Amino acid sequence: MSHNELIEAIQSIRDEWQIEQRIKSTSEVLQDKALHRSQLELEVVKKESLEISENAKREAEILILEAQTQAEVFLQEKENEIKEKELSVQNILDKKQEDCEALVVETKSLYDSAQTRGQEEGYKTGYEDGMNQFTQMIESLSSISGQIVKDRDKFILTQEEYIFKYIRKYTEKILGELPKTTLQYVYANIKKGLKELARANHLKVIVSQEDYDAIKCKEEDFQRLFHPTTQVELLADLNMSRGGCILESETGSVDSSIENQIILLNKELFSDE
Repeated sequence: MSHNELIEAIQSIRDEWQIEQRIKSTSEVLQDKALHRSQLELEVVKKESLEISENAKREAEILILEAQTQAEVFLQEKENEIKEKELSVQNILDKKQEDCEALVVETKSLYDSAQTRGQEEGYKTGYEDGMNQFTQMIESLSSISGQIVKDRDKFILTQEEYIFKYIRKYTEKILGELPKTTLQYVYANIKKGLKELARANHLKVIVSQEDYDAIKCKEEDFQRLFHPTTQVELLADLNMSRGGCILESETGSVDSSIENQIILLNKELFSDE
């Protein structure tokens, strides 16, 4: 190989090396730009997720406030209505009481008159006449008193049924629609808890002994509640009430026991106390 050919070969090798270096440098720049773009997109997604979470929280607070306000107005209206009906019933009772007292006075007057007539016309005849009238009036008083008691009991029963229906409706606004079976209620509580533990990989689900036995009979339905990759351990607690549950994970826990939900409901209903 001549000297010129050697120089040309060396120049060719150097040019190829420079091209490889440029390609490598360009590839690193592109990778850096792609990584930076991915980080920016991730920040945007995080920001949007935070905004969605905050909006959802505000909407939930507004819904609860509206429900509580409507409930307070409704309860106040019903309280006023019940007071008016109680006043009406009390007025009726007072009127009946006055009628009873008047009947007693009239009965005594008739008895005295009968006694006087008995002395004038014959004690036996007047006494029997007065006693008959007195007995009739006593029976009339007894009938009136019985009707008053029936009217009062009917009024109280009607109001209790209405109040129970309303309490159930307001309870479902706070806790969600009440399922028809205890097992469905357990599943509903588990679903609510999973919304707060969406990122958990390991879960302990604690239920009552009765619900544990029922779930074991239909374990496939229970497993469908969770993500396929989530490791779930079902446990029984003898102190747990039926329908309730507690979810524990590496990210936190959610108490959906019946006792805890009653405490939350009391806070919503009696927040000013």
